[in-house]
Amino acid sequence: MKKINKEKRKTFSNNDLLGIFEGLDISINFSLLPFIAFHFFKTFEIQLAIILTLCIMCLSFFVRVFVPIFVSNINQIILLTRKKTFYSLLFLSYLLPTITISNDVFFHINILLLIFGRVIIGIFISVNNSFILNLITNKNNDYNSLKYFLTILLGVFIGLLLTNLANQLFSNLDLNLWAWKILYIPILFFIILFYFIYNYTSFF
Repeated sequence: MKKINKEKRKTFSNNDLLGIFEGLDISINFSLLPFIAFHFFKTFEIQLAIILTLCIMCLSFFVRVFVPIFVSNINQIILLTRKKTFYSLLFLSYLLPTITISNDVFFHINILLLIFGRVIIGIFISVNNSFILNLITNKNNDYNSLKYFLTILLGVFIGLLLTNLANQLFSNLDLNLWAWKILYIPILFFIILFYFIYNYTSFF
């Protein structure tokens, strides 16, 4: 029985869920780029707004690569990301773009919150991602690498399906004003799921 359970854990793990989460993050944020840009950089030209928003969104990718390299005690950071406080920050990182007030008064605060959120997201994915950690320590294998990228593709596919559904259900005006925020709901669901998996179950 123990051997069967061990095999199941090798077949499907929390890292696979993280891959789906990462794929959702990529597809949804890049699909929503014009709407997010308009929300945060309303007074800018749309081309410049999109470029600035893209740079901010890509911060999480830079963090994913450099955190495991430059952090000396990676286990301490992993434990930090399992705490309830960090999950609250991660949840807020996706929630804040949907509740921020888009005007000149809060412009700089909104941008700082968006940057902070992307850094938090990058830290969470990098130190909980066994593929990245094993790649740095040269312990990765082809099976885990393939499985990880397939789960990312699955997340991207799900995200694209959701954005396509939103485009069919809502007009461009609705999406531009408020409907784009709905697409963050599945990502917020995954964060809650991660919290319970990491803290209250041993299945994964």
